[in-house]
This record gives sequence, C-alpha cells and structure tokens, in this order.
Amino acid sequence: MTGEEFKARLRLLRRTQTGFAAELGVALRTVHYWAHRGPPSEVSYLLDMLTSLELPFGPDAAASDGYISSALFTDKVVKVINRLSKESEKLGRGTEFEQAITIWIKENS
Repeated sequence: MTGEEFKARLRLLRRTQTGFAAELGVALRTVHYWAHRGPPSEVSYLLDMLTSLELPFGPDAAASDGYISSALFTDKVVKVINRLSKESEKLGRGTEFEQAITIWIKENS
C-alpha cells in the first residue's frame, strides 16, 4: 500500500491521521510517515480487516456518491451471507444460522 492509498483508505474509513495514531497508540509523526511512504504490511493488513468489518458490502457501497448498482449490492450481500454460513458450518452451527436467517426474514417481511 502506497502513502496515497493509505490516506485514501483512512478517508474511506472516516478516520483522521490523528485519530488513527491514537487508535493504534503510535506517534502522529509515525502516521504522517506512513502517509508519505506507505505503511508497513501489518498496518495494511489491519486496514484491510477494518475495511472488511466496517464496510461489509465493500468500499463501493461507501463511496462518496453512495451509488452501487442493485446487482452489485445483491452480489455483495450474498457473499457476506455465504461467508457467515461457512463460518457457522465450521463451528457446527449451520442449523442455528439457518434458523436465525429464517427468523430475521419473518420478522422483517
């Protein structure tokens, strides 16, 4: 990740350099350095994880204009549900996952 990509990702996640420095417990000048030269790989990984958690439908859905096509949004929702389903299966909780989805559909239809 380059410095420009780092700054763009912080903007996407609605974080300031000052706030991100405080969040990580590093000096502000460290974050300024990353903004200039690019962050270390572990910080890039952390930003990828934050993006995945905070923007589960992807950066496109959080774009400044807020536009994402219906087909693309549907595709992203299906991917999120599939990921949750696979994780539920790994925990031996596939049936409970399906029950939760069924309950949610009934309550929100």
